[in-house]
Amino acid sequence: MKYFVIIAVLVAVAPAHADDGDRWDAKTMAAQYGGGLGVGAAGCFAGMVIGVGLEKAGEGDDAGWLSGLAGAALGGAAGAIVGTAVGVKLTGDHFDGTGTWLGTGGGALLGGILTIATLPQYADKVPTPVAVSLAITTLVAPAVIGYHLTADDHASTEQRVMIPLLTSAF
Repeated sequence: MKYFVIIAVLVAVAPAHADDGDRWDAKTMAAQYGGGLGVGAAGCFAGMVIGVGLEKAGEGDDAGWLSGLAGAALGGAAGAIVGTAVGVKLTGDHFDGTGTWLGTGGGALLGGILTIATLPQYADKVPTPVAVSLAITTLVAPAVIGYHLTADDHASTEQRVMIPLLTSAF
């Protein structure tokens, strides 16, 4: 018990917080979570539409509803992962962050795999809003962490070029 009290006192007096603009700034991370959630939801919807369209086009008129459902599931998962990575990266860059696409995309991919692997284990055991919140956090949080782990504290934010935005115009 005395060790717990000593640790609690040390944690309470330690000046461990991130100021605005620091790598682990809470305001930036909260905005990235929101950006990843919003763009990830849009990516999920777009992926579902594309997945159903591709699945129906490949099977022709004889495709059953199960075929379209499989296309929607795969497309939605891929769209959510890509959308989450794009949302987190662009939001972080807007707040003058310097994380990389590789770190953000890798984190989003890891989050997608973790979500798919763990969701069936707790979905029936907790209320639906809790299950949805856990699934969303499991998807978005690793992308935010990956972004910040790959940030360069000495990088110039003035000379960055947004390649994905430039290529989407063509």
